[in-house]
Amino acid sequence: MFLCAGTVGAEPTGPVVTKYSDIYLDDGQWRCPLCNEVVENGDRSDVDVGLHLSEWHDVYLDADYFRDKITEISDAELLASLTDAERFMKADGTLSPEKVKAWFVQREDIGRLYHYDRAANIPFLTTEEFRQQLEADPARLAAVRAAGDAVVDPERGYTLAGRYFGWEVDYNVNWTDRSKYGFHYLHFVTDLVTAWVATGEERYAEAFESLFKQWYAQRNEIQAQETGPGVKVRNVVWYELGLGVRTPRFIDAMRAMGAELSPETHVQMLKYLLGAGRWMHQCLEQTPFHPYNWQTQTAMTQTYLALLYPEFKESGDWLATSRANMIQHFQEDIFDDGGYVERTGSYTSFVFGMFYRYMLLWKYAEDDTSLLETYLPRLEKLMEFTSRTLSPLGVNVPFNDSRRSLIFAGLLVDMGKFFNRGDFIGPLMHVVPEEKWKATGIEPELPDTTSELFPSSHFVVMREGWARDAYFMKINYGPFQNHGHYDILDFEAYANGIPIALDAAIGPTGYVDPVHVSWYKQAKAHNMLMVAEANPMKRNVEGLDLAWSTQEHMDYFAATHSGYQRYHDTLHRRHFAFRRGHYWLLVDEVETPHAGKALDWQFHTPLSLQETDYGFASTETPGVQLILPDSEQEATERFHRTGPAGLGELPGEPPSRDIDWITFRKGSSGNPLQDRMAVLIYPTKEDSPDESPRLTWNRHSKNPDVLLCRVSIGNEEDLHIFSDGTAIEAGAVSGSFTYAIVHQRDGQPVWVSATGATQLHVSGQTFVDSEVPVDGEWAGLPLH
Repeated sequence: MFLCAGTVGAEPTGPVVTKYSDIYLDDGQWRCPLCNEVVENGDRSDVDVGLHLSEWHDVYLDADYFRDKITEISDAELLASLTDAERFMKADGTLSPEKVKAWFVQREDIGRLYHYDRAANIPFLTTEEFRQQLEADPARLAAVRAAGDAVVDPERGYTLAGRYFGWEVDYNVNWTDRSKYGFHYLHFVTDLVTAWVATGEERYAEAFESLFKQWYAQRNEIQAQETGPGVKVRNVVWYELGLGVRTPRFIDAMRAMGAELSPETHVQMLKYLLGAGRWMHQCLEQTPFHPYNWQTQTAMTQTYLALLYPEFKESGDWLATSRANMIQHFQEDIFDDGGYVERTGSYTSFVFGMFYRYMLLWKYAEDDTSLLETYLPRLEKLMEFTSRTLSPLGVNVPFNDSRRSLIFAGLLVDMGKFFNRGDFIGPLMHVVPEEKWKATGIEPELPDTTSELFPSSHFVVMREGWARDAYFMKINYGPFQNHGHYDILDFEAYANGIPIALDAAIGPTGYVDPVHVSWYKQAKAHNMLMVAEANPMKRNVEGLDLAWSTQEHMDYFAATHSGYQRYHDTLHRRHFAFRRGHYWLLVDEVETPHAGKALDWQFHTPLSLQETDYGFASTETPGVQLILPDSEQEATERFHRTGPAGLGELPGEPPSRDIDWITFRKGSSGNPLQDRMAVLIYPTKEDSPDESPRLTWNRHSKNPDVLLCRVSIGNEEDLHIFSDGTAIEAGAVSGSFTYAIVHQRDGQPVWVSATGATQLHVSGQTFVDSEVPVDGEWAGLPLH
């Protein structure tokens, strides 16, 4: 069985949840979480973690090679690694730091940096283009200066990652509010580089040199905070992602500020770059290919290093290995529907940047446009997917390990200009400043589609339209991937210009957040149905037996998952019926032989809810009502709690806070005809009727597998029929279909919508008479 949570000897309730995507135990064998291949597992406490080349597979560097060729490179070894070594020698044949500096300062360079400030969505600007942008934007120039000044105060010393150190920095310091690994990405280097490029003030270069020399002296003594045989530990400096993220910053600093730096710093930097290049080359060459973000960063950085430092004899091999790896990522990491393999927004934006940057690097450094010509359409598709799945407020839906932000809104406007796609810009006209989208010169337009199924990425979007106040829901029915959470058939929803149902996303301090494992990754932090208060299986589990249809008045999606099958003998099917611009009706069906299992319907909202006779309602308007069927109100327990959520850049919200958490609970009976739940999610607005809708339901008298739900308000009523395709009669409705909705006014059908229908008759009117199942929507006869 899978390694599972719980105390020793306790009955397992679900899969283990860990901080990272660790190797997992299945039927006595340990497996890689990405490729599912069998891997070794054991006590690695005696292994130098700097030798471990893979996150999950046991692939190691030779210890002597690691010491002599990577971490403790001598002057002689550096000379031997360089082409035309004589140009770097003194008369006695030893290394000349002065000649090293002279060469690397005066040689030709592409004049483009890897990183600029956070406002630069287009990578590899020339330094002159960057300065021109700052001259035209005084606020941005001030922000660049401020970022550099936040690092170095000429009177007090250095502040790194918000922590004051003074003039002497302890790089081995432990952190409580961030990852020690993330600190050693050394983001502050970019702040110093861009401040120097913008101003030319020597103090920024002096600060970089001092900070680098201190880091270089300490780099091989820095220890991980977490240790132990059962803890995932890497060398803080010498590991794949750290090398991949940090190294381009160092390359930028040397190329931009090299003339201001000492010959000794040039030599130390060359030794670091040589060791980093060798470590990353061994990693790409020896470890299996995995479609995810780490290798894309490694391949990108290795290529940047090799193209910008051809003086290393090994650069040719580095280029060949990294380019082949990146091309495989181009081909496998982006799905045909435009989604990204890790199924999480933060890493989608990260990898888009890697892919786009990689293509441009070859263009600028080697005048090689073949990657742009071959793979740019895949990036355009990735941006199309992103534009179609953003919320009406312009923030992403942060399923899995993702933050909620407006980062994609600005990026899509830039990409609208780049790809000449007005449909990337049109949906964001109410989100980004008018001057920004007008400056593109591209005529905004709205996409041809609103609601959409993304079958490769395993998401569904139900969208009324593209206005800020449009009704919107994004549904996740996909399997586990790297950075996955334990959720399935969960959703986020917006209506009337506000969020009404939110995913918890990720905590303010990310993976080191104290409740990252105990809350954010757990099923209970998501808008889903839980069984027995347990987490579902996610590996190799996805929504199956799909039903999907989108019409003018209705969207319908349904899927079944087996995530509770292994531990609880339970299958779950969820139906989402969207009455466009009005409400969502969710119906959950559970198949289990067991009685007494808690069936928990979860809902998380930033609104303030209060209990009502029919369920819950927000105190705010616009807001939301949660409505139970009349017959279920007494049989359903109600819980009103709070839980933390990442709110990112939602208007008027802090980055994170506790939000309302509602649970409707029923106990299973072991009878699938009884183990059902229905909840109406009814957004409210200023002009909503004073009268609340009523939800009633019952089973079909002759076919108990068929469920009929009525949503009534005033003189209007929607009859929802969830069926199995067999012939049925339900009052004035008869036919064969899998789902139908009949909208009636004063008892007369105004319109009907159906999926999988061969026959559909309402009140004597025939709407479908077909030999093959059809989806469609039809108007009723005019009312008299």
